[in-house]
Amino acid sequence: MSAVAQPNAGAVATILAVTGFKGGTGKTTTLINLAVAAQRAGQRVLVVDADRQRSLSLWLDRRQKNCATPIAGQSVEVRDAVTLIASLRPAYDLVMIDMAGRDEAAVTEVIRVADFCLVPTRPSTLDADAAQRTVDSLERLQKPYAVLINQAPPASSSRFRAWTEFYDVRSRIVEPSWVARVAHQDAIAAGLGVMESQPASPAALEVLGAWLWLRARLDQLVRESRHV
Repeated sequence: MSAVAQPNAGAVATILAVTGFKGGTGKTTTLINLAVAAQRAGQRVLVVDADRQRSLSLWLDRRQKNCATPIAGQSVEVRDAVTLIASLRPAYDLVMIDMAGRDEAAVTEVIRVADFCLVPTRPSTLDADAAQRTVDSLERLQKPYAVLINQAPPASSSRFRAWTEFYDVRSRIVEPSWVARVAHQDAIAAGLGVMESQPASPAALEVLGAWLWLRARLDQLVRESRHV
């Protein structure tokens, strides 16, 4: 995995957990593209692979071979993730954690230390049911969160509108949602994000928009924490 950055004097990284109690909802793809967007915006980013499938780690390996701009990464068992994050947090601006789609005690402990949780979901009944269970858990834990709809039909379709309306708090849906596009698959195969592989594409613009939406929420959390 990548080397650790030098300590970020006077600052503490924001911890973003990409989570959801179901596999196959796009968590790793979401994290990869937002990590690339954050790094391109000047953030010092650490990605943590706490999913035993190690899909994120495989992407990092491909990136190391194919890309001149590395992203720092670590792999860890989810039960050890809290300790790892605490030790590395001072060196970064943003720590992003990828976890398996399971509701278990170790995942809950990571969520507890996160500053913000992002819940990727697809526009299908099974995915929406799982996302709602995740949201219910986050609300019990009183964690700030947002839902990102990805692998979606075009935004103009009635099916897309129906699924965005499924969530009763519209302000907690990341805008824009991400339409299903092969550009994501092509980018990941090369160890890249879509903002790098196809920077002018609709997929890249959706990722950029989602990052700007998310960055505004994370910045707001930082401001609020300074006044506590």
